[in-house]
Parts: sequence; C-alpha cells; structure tokens
Amino acid sequence: MTGFRIPTLEAVIEWARGKTILNLDNKGVPPEMYVAIIKRMKAEAFVMLTVHNPEEAMYYFNEMPSITFSAHVLTKEAFEAYDQAGFPWKQTIAYIGPNIKPENQELYRLIHSQGATCMISAAPTYDKLQNIDERRQSYIDVFNDGADILESDFPIDVADAVQSLMPAKSKKKKFLPSLKKTNASASKT
Repeated sequence: MTGFRIPTLEAVIEWARGKTILNLDNKGVPPEMYVAIIKRMKAEAFVMLTVHNPEEAMYYFNEMPSITFSAHVLTKEAFEAYDQAGFPWKQTIAYIGPNIKPENQELYRLIHSQGATCMISAAPTYDKLQNIDERRQSYIDVFNDGADILESDFPIDVADAVQSLMPAKSKKKKFLPSLKKTNASASKT
C-alpha cells in the first residue's frame, strides 16, 4: 500500500501536454468516452490510439480525423481489411508483431507503400533474452529486417545497440545520444 492514487485519464493527459505523446491502448473503456475526453481536452495532437481492427480505427478516425494510430496489422489479410476501410495510413504506426519472420517482408512493403511506419515489440520476445549480446544483436536484426520502430523495455540497450546503424549525418542522430558514459556508470552502481 502506498499513499499514491491511480490518476484519472484527464490528469494524465494534462500532465503529458507539451511533454510527451500518450499511446492509449483501450482495455475496456467505451470508445465514446475516449473521444469525449480527448476532444474536450483538445489532445488530438499528442494522444495516439492503439486500435485492433478496422472498425475500431474508422470509428475514431470519423470522430477525430487528425488522431494518430498504432494499429495491429499482423497479417496481409489485416492490412487489406484496414486498406479497404479507407484507413489513414499516413497517421499510423503499424504494429506487425513481436518477431522477425519471413511474412514481415510483405507487410513492410505493403505498409511502407501507404506511407506508414512499421513497429515490432521486443518486450515479449527479444527483451527476454538473458545474454545481453544476443539481445542487442536481435535489436539490430529487427531494424536490418525492415522495421522502423522497436518497442522495448530496455530503451538504453536498444539505443546503444543501434547507434552503429545510424548514418553519421542523419537528422535522427539527435535521438540517439552517446550512451557509453551512461552505461559505464550504471554498470558500476
């Protein structure tokens, strides 16, 4: 027991304003409630919604045309269903699963052709590798396979592992500052 209470969604949105992007993955909250809160708080610019099917996505898109999505697109059939629904790909990060697998190549091609980015989550798979060198190599492999974003419980390890993949003059280099000192000091404590 602690003295802390779980904050309301409104409190979290207000806290995030100007600081970060929130990704809301609906776990039973009525979609109408999300829409009302996000609109009332004028939070469409920094709240992203995770959607699991085209119907859910299109409901939110019709209510809030500028909202950004994290969409579960695990198969070619799922891609086609989203596409046929008129899904706004350019406002989307497509989650394609937790593993590198041959089927990803077709998903990368289809999703990228629509202007969306592709994400793999290492949390249920590669983050669980006990050997840190194997874990870091898997992060590199995810990007070499074609993913644009890697979700991980170990962001410092990911950033350190993938720095070598970043071109020296990349505008994105600023998002991966040198972590050598951070990791060295962390290992001494």
